[in-house]
Amino acid sequence: DGDRKWWMDRQIRLRSNEDFIKVYRSGKPAQNRDFKMIFRRNNKLHNRYGFSLSKKFGKAHERNRMKRQLREIVRLNQTNFPIGYDIVVIPRDAAKNKPYDELERFFPLLKAVGKEGQQSKYSEETGLERSAYAKQTR
Repeated sequence: DGDRKWWMDRQIRLRSNEDFIKVYRSGKPAQNRDFKMIFRRNNKLHNRYGFSLSKKFGKAHERNRMKRQLREIVRLNQTNFPIGYDIVVIPRDAAKNKPYDELERFFPLLKAVGKEGQQSKYSEETGLERSAYAKQTR
């Protein structure tokens, strides 16, 4: 199945702890009540995605279900994202019981990730707020 192979391709996944740490340390955060995203330029011709869910999010089956839903949303909305980013998605507790279609509505808004320098327009278009930490570190 070609669609399944798309996600399994190693080049579009953040796999190592080192990759996640680079995004956490030097990435730019954006968030709303359901998700926090951290994105960082990767100087590649494709995006790489990672999902981070702690045990606080829920039991293993709940974490795995959320990751499966997020992977599918990313796969279906790939053309909406800017190219050349490492993106870590961290779902919050508020996202836990949301139906798939509500989760999916959030993701096309990620095209604003590419508009790093346009804070006011960024917030208006996406409903996402950059964290206070990101503002302090500029």
